[in-house]
Formats: sequence, structure tokens, C-alpha cells
Amino acid sequence: MAATSARAEQCAGASARALHAGRIVGYGDYTSESLRARLAEQGWLLVAGVPCWIGNTALLDLAATIGPIKSHGPYRGDLAREGESVNIIRALPEPIPDVSGKIMLSTMAVDHHMHTDESFFATPSRYVLLHCWRPDPAGGGLNTVADLADVLARLTDAERADCVRLRYSWRGVESPIVGAPPDGGPLRVRFNVREAQCLERDTAAGDALAQRFAHAAEEAAVGLALGPGDCLVLDNWRVLHGRTAFAPDSPRLLKRVGVGEPA
Repeated sequence: MAATSARAEQCAGASARALHAGRIVGYGDYTSESLRARLAEQGWLLVAGVPCWIGNTALLDLAATIGPIKSHGPYRGDLAREGESVNIIRALPEPIPDVSGKIMLSTMAVDHHMHTDESFFATPSRYVLLHCWRPDPAGGGLNTVADLADVLARLTDAERADCVRLRYSWRGVESPIVGAPPDGGPLRVRFNVREAQCLERDTAAGDALAQRFAHAAEEAAVGLALGPGDCLVLDNWRVLHGRTAFAPDSPRLLKRVGVGEPA
């Protein structure tokens, strides 16, 4: 099946179920081993029918099935969080800055470019879960995903080599865009065009590569129109994700949980 661009899918009002039936898993119809095996094979899955329960218990149960849930520390009433582990994704009248002072796009209604979650963490979450509670009734806020292999396929040989060779700072964490694990495992992506600061002498070339990679990721992206109870589960070391814009007063609401590398 040919991938359709995210923007084209949004205009067509396509549903995730119709376009990506081979990636859908029913809530509870899995084991830890089967989920991780399918994620290793496919990069991302859609778990359907995850209940929207008070306390996010169904979402947290699903996350714990995959691996250790990441904690953000004690909850102190932050409007972008629920408890220690759940992030709220919705447009707020006054968007919230993060600890570095940058406005969190998850609290806005604008286009959210393709990125790795926690790109500036020493070890980003291995898996990310995005649980839809309320979609945008106007059809905006389309979730987008792009597998690293599909992004790299759009680059030249020289650009692919530079993705591994050039060093960047992601808020102080040094890493190339694409990392090759020393154990010979799959390539890993770390990317957010807002955070990429090239550390090489030729910073202009590094900046151009980051822009080229961002453009290739947008080209490779496919869109998912999530409905209530749909939970997108993705390998954050392999799959970039983003979101199209929606109206600032939209009731769109998603909940996010990060999961670490299973022991």
C-alpha cells in the first residue's frame, strides 16, 4: 500500500482503521512479548478501544505492559500533566513554557513538526503512547508518523552519511541525528529541528542538513485520524511523529506516556 501524505489524508478525512488495518490491535488482545515484537517489526501500532478511565488507568496499564513507565517527578498542579507520568496534549489559552523557557507545542494548536520526543534527554523514552480522548471535531490535529528508514530513503548517500557523522547539541546532549549503536543494533534517530545546534566547524552545513532532514521527514509522514479510545504506540528511537494544526478553541485532547527500555 502506497503511503499517502499526511496533509492529503487530512483533506480526505481518512480514518486510521481504513488505511492502516494491519497495524491495529484491540485493547487487551496482546502480551508484552507480542506488542514489543510487533513494534520491532513495524515501528508503530494503533491500539483500539483503550478506555478513557479516570486516573488514566487503562493507558498506564497498556504502557506498563510494554515496559517501565517514565516518571516526570512529583505532580504539583501543572496544567500540562496529570500525575507523575501522564502529559496532557491540548491547546491552552496561555501556552506553557518548559523548563528551558521554550513554549511547549503540545499546549498549542499550531503545526507540530516531525520530531523525537525528549530529544534533549540523555536517553529519550524508548516508546511513546498517545491516547486520544477527544479528536478535533473539524478534522484537524492529525497525528503524523514517519519511520527513519523512509526518511533516509529520501536523502542522498552523502546526506545519510552526514546524519551519522555530524555532531549536534540537543540542549547540551551531544549526538548525531542518526546513531549507530555499538552493539550493531538498529539505527536510532534523535531529532527536533527546533533543538538542533550543529557542533561542527561548518555550522551552516549542519544547519542545512537539519532542515533537509526535517523536510524529508515531512515528505515521509503518513497521517492518522485518531478517534476516542485509539492509542498510537510508537518506537521513539525509530519513528518520528508530529501533528497538523487545529483551531485554538478545539476540544481536542490526547494523553501521553513515555516508556523506558524494557529490562
